[in-house]
Parts: sequence; C-alpha cells; structure tokens
Amino acid sequence: MSRAAHVSFRAAILRAFHKIGGVKHLAAWAEDNPTEFYRLAGRLLAQEKPPEPPPEAVQGRFVVATQLAMFEDDRPNPA
Repeated sequence: MSRAAHVSFRAAILRAFHKIGGVKHLAAWAEDNPTEFYRLAGRLLAQEKPPEPPPEAVQGRFVVATQLAMFEDDRPNPA
C-alpha cells in the first residue's frame, strides 16, 4: 500500500469513527465489550512509539518525587 493510500485510508477511518459517535461511542462499546476493547487497545498501544523521557532524565537530574507527583490527589484526572 502506498503512503498516499495509507494516509487516505487512515483519514477515512477517522472520519467514520467521528461520524458514528467518536470517543463517546467507543467508550459505550468498550463497556459492553471489555475483553475485545482490551485486546484491541493492547495491539494498538504496542505499535505506538514510547514517549520521550523528560530532559531531566536525560541530563541525570531526574528525581523520583517527580514521578510520584502523578499520584497526588489534587491533580486533574487525565481522562
């Protein structure tokens, strides 16, 4: 499949996803089909490039407390 065909197919899938309800519809489907959702999520997440480490980690100044900050209760829920 050419790069142009891949991009246009991806765009078509995204348009269809939004047309049928987007994230709201996906969440409803996931609630009804948790096993299939986790199977799909696992396959898709395995294909993603891991995030870049923060500059502090690369420079050797990363502190464990920085990682623990994500568990604080006063931070907004990312979902």
